[in-house]
Order: sequence, then structure tokens, then C-alpha cells
Amino acid sequence: MAKTHGVPRLQISPQTGWQSFVIQGRPSPPYIEQGIRTFLDLIDFELSAARKVSKVCSEKWQNFPFPEKIDRSEIRSDNYVSGRFRFSLSEDKILNLLTGDNLYPDHFVFIRELLQNAIDTVRHRVFIERNDKSKIEPRPITVSYFKDPEGYYWLREDDCGMGMSQDIIEKYLLNKGNSYYQSDEFKLQKIEIRAKAGDDFVPISRFGIGLLSCFMACDEIEISTCYFNIEKGESTEKTRLSIEGRAGYWVIRSDKKHHVADKMPAEGGWEKGYRSEPGTSIACRINTAKEVRGLHIERQIDRFLLAPEIPVDFQGKLLGGDREEMAMKPWCEQSRTSLPGDFLQKCSEFLETEVAGIDIEIRPIDLSKKSADGNLTGQLVLVMPHITMKNPSSKFSLGDHFQLRSEEKNVIIVCEKTMKGPDGNQIKSEILHDISHLTTSIRVPEKFLEGAAGHTQFLWPRVSHNGIVVQDNEQLLQFHLPIFDRFTHFLNRQSTYYLSTGLYCFRDVLLPELQVSRSSIKYFTPEIIGHVLYATREMNEYSVDDFPTFSYLPDLEGKQRHSQRICTIQMYETVGLYQKDKDYWHQLPCLLLKDGMITIEQALELAKTGPIAFQTMNFQNLWYSNLIKYILLKNLVILYKPDQDGYYLEGRQPDHPIEIPGKCKIIPTHAVHGER
Repeated sequence: MAKTHGVPRLQISPQTGWQSFVIQGRPSPPYIEQGIRTFLDLIDFELSAARKVSKVCSEKWQNFPFPEKIDRSEIRSDNYVSGRFRFSLSEDKILNLLTGDNLYPDHFVFIRELLQNAIDTVRHRVFIERNDKSKIEPRPITVSYFKDPEGYYWLREDDCGMGMSQDIIEKYLLNKGNSYYQSDEFKLQKIEIRAKAGDDFVPISRFGIGLLSCFMACDEIEISTCYFNIEKGESTEKTRLSIEGRAGYWVIRSDKKHHVADKMPAEGGWEKGYRSEPGTSIACRINTAKEVRGLHIERQIDRFLLAPEIPVDFQGKLLGGDREEMAMKPWCEQSRTSLPGDFLQKCSEFLETEVAGIDIEIRPIDLSKKSADGNLTGQLVLVMPHITMKNPSSKFSLGDHFQLRSEEKNVIIVCEKTMKGPDGNQIKSEILHDISHLTTSIRVPEKFLEGAAGHTQFLWPRVSHNGIVVQDNEQLLQFHLPIFDRFTHFLNRQSTYYLSTGLYCFRDVLLPELQVSRSSIKYFTPEIIGHVLYATREMNEYSVDDFPTFSYLPDLEGKQRHSQRICTIQMYETVGLYQKDKDYWHQLPCLLLKDGMITIEQALELAKTGPIAFQTMNFQNLWYSNLIKYILLKNLVILYKPDQDGYYLEGRQPDHPIEIPGKCKIIPTHAVHGER
């Protein structure tokens, strides 16, 4: 082959019209061949992407005959062995790491992985067909547990999702750590749908290692899948796969190639042939060494589900709870009830301080109604005592003497004090009053009582994403309410001065960052932080200050508090909470003038008469603090003014709409004191 300046000259010849290209070449330096092959991979991907994107382009491009791929058969090596040689990992040791106890908390977590994948693929198909204006009602995912004629136990899951093509199987199912949902093909598909409908779909699966977890408790996997071709709107490929052991070879049989499919394990016998409808069936044979006497498979399935959008059926019973009842309807009505005078008298005598009144408030928070985004739904309930003391001493603290207890379905208010006993040791004495009759109206889902310590109905809020349980081990969503009826007491986070329970259902783009095992929350993204604060904004009534500070969820920001991403204009623009409810945000006191706090609305009015000098407040909640600065930047021309005490800010009414670069960071400012 001829060379020019050491670079091989390639001949490109079309074959069969525009359906393919053949690349001919004989590069001598090996790195040239590797570079060519890598570049051709990129061209293949671009051609595939062009075919998909062309479907939403003008008519000129919709039927353009793009080549399918580049033919590399005529690329020859010269004086070296051609091949993509590179470092590789010890497959068995890596598989052991990915299926060992260090990553997953228990052997039967594979059930969650199967459910998660099934929910993802069914929601994916619903997403595709809904945006094609089809009214699809997804059938429930079905799970069965049975013994085959040879005495082995199988767990089988069937879904009506997208199914898998052989290309997807080879690229993603067999290629561990390479999830289809993180692929460029899937991202291109989402771009096409967003262009049509402005909608989005975010799966739970992220790492592509879920199927491996099956081998923690199973020794054989059988898969039957029928692929739903998006472009044709019908099933086009039917495939059967068999795998024995995590390091075993896969046997793949294809309907396209006229292979005879092996029988598929099923409850009541064996199924012959291929699947006839789009979707996937997976049957996992339980390793006899992992069989546990008394294993309750229904509980194993149910513990991973929480208000799933896609129903899951186990032997005729829907598991995970009713999403409509759990997430969309309030669990009770708001009420406030005064406790009887005889209990007040007992408390007064016991504490040697007059207790003027005790009210028990039951407060529901309808997240589904209050949320600005349908991807956050749920319900919360709080039970709070409002206690009024008459002339208490300056050292008297409500949190030291009153608390609520919940044991099973009983709720008790406790009045307690600590005193010295006859032997000089500290002893605790208490009087009790049952208020269960006030809390019976709360319809806490029975699912919340399953496996709960002491079967108490009041636990910190539960969390699900797309119907799968995720654990809030750090209690990032636990309320901390330090004020009741003007008495301030900064309570320990474990205090039971008030009771709360509830459910947060996150979906799609509001996806918490999870640990690699996907069983617990690592942190909440800034987008989620904003939506949670807005949906629970009524809790500002219990602020220790005279104005809203969003301090009732002090741990919500967690590790994100020091993240630079939380302070960008683009993030606030993306969340869009200010644009959706400007009236609400404009009513909040947030700017400090010499004469006191004013609202954004007041500041905008003052700016009409001339420049205003002010300080911004730095609240405990960083997201809210920076939101205020973002709102100011959107509405006023802000000038930095140095003075003898440091600096102050000056706001002026703009002459034209303000545009701020999206990647601009919001710089924290600190309040300074002195004459303006």
C-alpha cells in the first residue's frame, strides 16, 4: 500500500449501493491499525446514531440510505500479529468480588435485582408506547416459586417489558459492568423521545452487574426473551439462554436461526418453544446449599418493594402495597385536641410547675399535592404535643419532661422527671396518659408494620425509587423541630418529643445517589433537596426564628453541603422552583436592612424608588440561602460596595431583563454590620 508522510492511504469502496463500506489497507506500524479500527468503531456508532436521529428530521433525511457498518475484512497486518491485545482482569476473582458479601448485604438480594430490572424494562416500554400515543396498561410483573420434577427449587420472574435482542445480550448482559441504560444507544433513544414529547425516563439500573448477584444463591439461570423493536413497533427477535454457574459458558439459541429452544422451567411443568410476546422470563435455580428451612419467599420479595408503579404479582397476590392508597391519598385529616384537666393537674403537681394546657396536633403533609414535580409523591404524618406552662423557671425545658412513645399501635404521652433516690443515685419517675384514641384515625399502611421493631407505626420516613426500597440509613429525611409554642429546646435527633412517619416516592430524574449495592442512599442531589424542601415548606411554622429558614431537615444536604454544584445558577434554573411559584418565594423575609428584615417583594418595590443597601442572610440551609441570592440576581442589578466595615450590597432596578450565565457560581456573602 502506498504511503504519504508515513500515513497509509485507504481505499473506500461502496458495496451494494450505500448499504456498506469496505476499508482496504495494509498499515505497517501496529498503532496505525489500532487507530484505524478504533476510528471505524466510532464511524459505526455515528452511522447507527444518524439512522435513529434521522427519524425526527425533515423528510429529506428520514429515508436516506445510510450504510449499516464498515467492513474491516480487507485490513491486513504487515510483520506483526493483528489483534487488540491489552491488560485483562482475573475474571474469577472479579466475579467473586461482585457477587460476594462485601458488595451485597445478603444472598437473597438477587430478588431485588430481578425486580429492579423488570420494573425498569416495563417502565421503559410504557414510556416508549405512551409517547407514541398508545394507551398501554402494563400487566403486572409475575413472580413464582416452585419445585421441578427433579426436586430443585426455582424462582421465576416474567415481565412484559422491552425484551432483549442478541446485540443487547452480547454487548450488555454478557458484558458485566456495562449497563444498557448507560449506553449511548439508550441516550440517543431518549433524545428522540424527548424531542417528541418532552418527557423523560430514568431507570434504577446503573452498573450492569445485577444479574451476577443471582449466583449468590443460585447455580443455574434460564432466560427466554422476546425483543420489542422500537422502530417497527413489534417483536422481532426471540432468544433462549442457559447459564450454568457464574463462570460457565452461555448457550444461546435464536428463533431467527431456526434453533430448537430448550424447555423453560415453569410452575406446573416445562414450557416449550420461545416467548410469543415482548418481554423477558428469568428462572433461577436455588443452590441446594442456600436452601433455608422455613424460607418465606413472599416476604423476601415484599421487603424490596414499596408502592411500586408497576404491580408485582406473587401467586395471585399483589406485593409492595397499593401505590394509590400509600402515596397519593393523605393518611388522615389535620386535628388538634386538648387533653383533659385531670392529667394537667397531675403533671402540675408532679413537676411542681403549673401546666396550663396540652394539645395534641395530628398533622398530615400531602407531598403528592404540595410537590412541584410529579416525580416526588408521598405522604407524611406528624403527632406533636403543644404544651403551655405558666410562669416556668428560666431553666425549665419541655424536652426534659415530656415525650411521646409509640409501642405497637399504642401512643402514650409521658411526663417525667429525674430525682435523687434514697441511696443518692439518680432515678427517673414518670406519669403516663394514653392518647391512642387520637391516633387511630391515622391510616398507616400495614406494610410499614412488617418487620418494624416492636411493630410501632411511627418510624422515620420510608423511601422508594421507582417502587424499589432504598434505605435512608443516615436519616437524612428525619424532621428536627426545635420549637413548640414558643418554648425552645434543641432536641437530640433521637428524641421522641414528637412522632413522625411517612413515605417519599421518588421517580425518574429525582433519583438519589445510591451506594454501589443500591440498597441505601449515599446522598440527595441538589434537585431532590429543592423539591423536598418545597413540598414540606409548611414545616417552617415550627422554625425557631420569626421567619422561614427551612432548618427542619438539617441533615438533608449531608455531603452535598460543601459541593460546588449546589451553588450554580444552572442548577436553580434546571429545578425551576422559583419560576413555578414566584409569589411564594417573594413573600419570604430574607434581606436585612438597617430597619430589619424585608421580603423580596418589598425589596423590589423599594428598588423602584432608588438603590437599596442590604445584607443577605446565610441560613442553616445552604440550598435556601443560595436560592435567595439567585432570586436577587434574577431581579436586581447587584453592586458590591466596600466600606469601612468590609462591604455591603446595593440593589438597583434593571433597565432590561437580566441574563446570567448558567455555569456562574453563586458566591456566598456574609452579613456585615455598620453604617451604610
